This record gives sequence, C-alpha cells and structure tokens, in this order.
Amino acid sequence: MRKLLLVTLLAVSNLAVADDDASLDAAKAHDEAVIVAAKEIVANGLKDPDSAQFRNIFVRQGKSKRVTCGEVNAKNSYGGYTGYRTFSVLEGDSKALIKQGDPVMDPFIDSVCKRPSQ
Repeated sequence: MRKLLLVTLLAVSNLAVADDDASLDAAKAHDEAVIVAAKEIVANGLKDPDSAQFRNIFVRQGKSKRVTCGEVNAKNSYGGYTGYRTFSVLEGDSKALIKQGDPVMDPFIDSVCKRPSQ
C-alpha cells in the first residue's frame, strides 16, 4: 500500500512539473514572437531599417499589456550610426517609442523599460 501511494505521488508530481515546463515553454515562445514583432516595428520607423542593430531586449508585464524594451542603433540619413537608444513597444501596438532627447518622453520610456528587480 505504501509503495502504491509513493508511486502515485511521484506520478502526480511529475505531471505537475511537466505542466509547469509546458507553461514556461509557451510563455517563452510567446515572448520570442513579441520580440520579433517589436524589432520589426522599431526597424520600420528608422531612416535605414536594414541597418538596425538590437541589444538588451526583454519583455515585461505592463499595467495591462506586455512591453518589449531594448536598445537600437541604426544609420541616420548621412550613413553614420547614431548610437544605441532605448526603445519600447507595447504589445499589439504598431508604433515604437525611442529615446531622442525629449525631456518628457525619455523619462517615460525609462520608467516603462525599468527592468524588474531580480
């Protein structure tokens, strides 16, 4: 009887772990799709979309939707790279916010893209 109970408990705990793994895999796949979409949105708003270089990209939960944040570097109309600037894209939105020295928008973008404490 004890062995049967032990085997049953092990089987149930393995199912719970498998469900957690499946949930994590689904969330990771969703985040990857959100990042791909955000990169496209950011790049399409640049003077030279093909020159876009991305780094430090992450997805976090906003108040109502997920937000993709990161840094982008791209060429300007003179052909020179501008340097990495922070961007944010709200999931489901078609426009990116990119830091450009604006005293109102830049602090907003910083607050939206603040990494969750680890």
